[in-house]
Amino acid sequence: MIIVPTLRAGATDIGARVPSVRILKDKVIAIFGMGAIGAPVAIELARNGCSHLTVIDHDIVEPGNSIRWPLGATAWGMRKTTAVKHHVESEYPSVEVEEIHHAVGMAAAADGNGGDHSVLPPIFAKADVVINATASSGISRLLADHCTSAGKPMISLFGTLSLKGGVVAAYQPKSGCPTCREFAYDKGLIQKAPGSGEISALNQPAGCAELTFTGASFDLHELSLDAVRLTGDILSQPADFKESLVHTLTLHDGIKRVPPSCRVDGLPPMKECGCQP
Repeated sequence: MIIVPTLRAGATDIGARVPSVRILKDKVIAIFGMGAIGAPVAIELARNGCSHLTVIDHDIVEPGNSIRWPLGATAWGMRKTTAVKHHVESEYPSVEVEEIHHAVGMAAAADGNGGDHSVLPPIFAKADVVINATASSGISRLLADHCTSAGKPMISLFGTLSLKGGVVAAYQPKSGCPTCREFAYDKGLIQKAPGSGEISALNQPAGCAELTFTGASFDLHELSLDAVRLTGDILSQPADFKESLVHTLTLHDGIKRVPPSCRVDGLPPMKECGCQP
């Protein structure tokens, strides 16, 4: 005799157990960059009940990635978008993942996807929130322009090269943009994250064609988790998030690793930028 277990009423309702994530149900969140900070964001959003994720990247999983990437040997050789899709839809069946294999910034691309002009507009049209985990300043500005045109908020996150700190910024369409953040740094209105500009922590492992930073996954996860929390807050309390915000995380005091702390600064439009009329 085979006994099939049954779930109690409401047992699968994440919102009933954790009301703060109920807002994620039926939301569409687009995540650009499935690296060491973007892939954990996607998995956490799926775990907390986001019903539709769009994940965009062009890279594949290599064995050396595993020290910081959330999935291990079973994902080696797969496209990062495919690996995340398979994992999420297997572990969280109520979540639909749309994978898009695309290198942002390309006028034309392989796989029949076309370039940015054809790939990006449908993504922004459907998304409730866009998350930029590419750690690229140029792509951040490009995606911010698309978000402003589409009237969508964008959360952008990155760690400093030495991973002594990092930034999780929430850009609102009618407030400060990534370029405004640079002007705010230059004017001393916002302090940069610890480790900004440091290159001593870069390393070129044997067999690797490029320099890479040496930070650990357990520090990067602080950035990913803060982005997930901020996503939930923006969706659940939109009236409280009209101005762009910059979360500056400190993970190191210059001598030793310290418990994570976060400073929050508002980011109004900078007149030097001219991004707002």
